[in-house]
Amino acid sequence: MSKRILLTEAGSYSVELDTILTESAMVNGADKIFSCPCYPLDTLTGNNRIYPSSEMVPAAKTLTEAAKSGQTSFPCTADGHPPEEFPEPIRASHKVLESWAQGGHLWIKFKVLDTASGRDLLSLIQEGDKLGISIRGLGALNGNCVTDYTLLGADFVAIPSTG
Repeated sequence: MSKRILLTEAGSYSVELDTILTESAMVNGADKIFSCPCYPLDTLTGNNRIYPSSEMVPAAKTLTEAAKSGQTSFPCTADGHPPEEFPEPIRASHKVLESWAQGGHLWIKFKVLDTASGRDLLSLIQEGDKLGISIRGLGALNGNCVTDYTLLGADFVAIPSTG
């Protein structure tokens, strides 16, 4: 078995803001829960990796079950990849609540947090800015195919590595 490593440049994907779906009622005048596609599946990406559905669907299900049970939280950032598996809580802008595969993409539902970074992210979403999004997780590489994957989150980034 290959050694599992933190894949921090894995899966950046440009999100057109019209694909971010509002999922919540207004909270203090602002929506806080959204969903969007965050990564293409079963295709060679710009970072020369393939994230097969056979790996990503179970990883998404595991994340969703852990998040819904309260077993763990999946904090994420809006300022690029954190250097660790999970960002420091003070840097968190949002947390992933759910993940699934649909239409050839991995999707996430996320809640924007009431932190300085979260307020900045919410402002970018409200302004309709184009954002990059990048999945973060632990996995191994078998050639260019990702295996043994654990999804840890999806961070917003300025420049997607896979286009």
